[in-house]
Amino acid sequence: MGMFDYIEVLCELPLEVSAVEEYWGGLFFQTKDTPKQLMSNYRVDTQGYLEERVETNVYERCYFSGDITFYQSYPNKLKDLCGWLEFRALFYKGTLVGEVHLVEHTSPRDRTEKEKLEIWERKQEVKNNQEKRLQKKMDIIKEAKTNLQSLQAASGYIYDKMLAEIKQKKESHTEELIFDYVFNDFGDEERIKTGLNPF
Repeated sequence: MGMFDYIEVLCELPLEVSAVEEYWGGLFFQTKDTPKQLMSNYRVDTQGYLEERVETNVYERCYFSGDITFYQSYPNKLKDLCGWLEFRALFYKGTLVGEVHLVEHTSPRDRTEKEKLEIWERKQEVKNNQEKRLQKKMDIIKEAKTNLQSLQAASGYIYDKMLAEIKQKKESHTEELIFDYVFNDFGDEERIKTGLNPF
């Protein structure tokens, strides 16, 4: 689409455009015909002079010569469909020549009952799809939680079993040491050599 400038039109227009003024907070239009095309701000004052904004609320005369076409969209009361306004004005050295001409005007229409129904059905479809996706996520989370609980239970069982085996080995090992100490005729030095605690 490219860049454009803004232009506020304060002079008389050939069409009542209160809908544009109400929606945009003034008679603001876009144009691709002004000199800068850097989203600069211009206005046509009540006398028909073309001016460029140089600071906030400060304008200077712009001595442009040529046609300027400016346009804007505006919505219907429900703000779901737009109309279109397009004007053309001729300037000579920054002064409006003659009147502003209407190029095109398409009023915004309201949606038909059929269109409203189609929109409602599309919204319901989107809502249903969102609910299905949410349910799928919830199912995945639930399954993961169940798997985690099973894993934790299995881990607990394995841990308990290993602990019991270690305990049993320790008890068995202790019994062996006591037996060796009581019934074998080893001295402390011999015990240390064989890796047994001398108590």
